[in-house]
Amino acid sequence: MTLWMDPTGTVVHDHDPYIAADGTVYPPQYPKAEICGMVEVAEPPPPEDATLIVPGTWRVERLDGVPTKVWDTVARPPAEVMARARAARLAVVQAACRQAILAGYASSALGAPHAYPNRETDQSNMAASVLASLMPGLPTDWSTPFWCADSDGVWLRRLHSAAQIRQAGVDAKAWVVACQERLNGPDGTGGLIARITAATSVAEIEAVVW
Repeated sequence: MTLWMDPTGTVVHDHDPYIAADGTVYPPQYPKAEICGMVEVAEPPPPEDATLIVPGTWRVERLDGVPTKVWDTVARPPAEVMARARAARLAVVQAACRQAILAGYASSALGAPHAYPNRETDQSNMAASVLASLMPGLPTDWSTPFWCADSDGVWLRRLHSAAQIRQAGVDAKAWVVACQERLNGPDGTGGLIARITAATSVAEIEAVVW
C-alpha cells in the first residue's frame, strides 16, 4: 500500500480499512511515514469475514514525532456515522467531477473527432484563442494552432480556422457543463450530490459513484 501525506501530515490517499468479525481492524495502524512523501507498507489481505468500514474514521497522530495513521476506536452515534460517510462520499464525487473536467474532451471541430486537453492552462489558452478569433479585421485565412490528439493518439499543435477554434471552445464549455450537471443537476439542486444528501443509509451513500 502507498500512503500519501500532505504537508500537515494528513493522509490524503489510502485504501479503505476492513474489520473482521472479531473486531480486529486491518490494518490496525501504519508505521512511519514521511510528510510530503510516501511509504510502502506491508498490508495483509483482510480475512474472508471482513466488512468494509465506513470511511472517514481514520485519524493521524504523531507517535514519537512521526505522523502515523491510526484507527479511531471511539464509538460513534449513527447520526455521526452517516454525516462522516456523507462528507466522505461528497468529497469523492466532487474530486471525480474535477478530474473528469480536467481530463479533457472530444471535439469534431476539425471534421474528425479529436481529443482536447482541458487543464486550467488549456482552458485559459482555449479562451484566449477563441477571443483572438473574434477580433475584427482578421484575414480570411487566419488560423491558430492548438494541441489535440487524433484517433491514433498522436498529439500535435494542429491549425484551427476561426470557426474551428470557436467550435472547439463551444465543445469545451459543453463538456464542463455536462460534468457539473452530473454532479449538481441542471439547476444545481440534483445530480449525485442530491442523491448523497437524500440517502438514508451508509450503503445507499456509498452506492453513489461517478
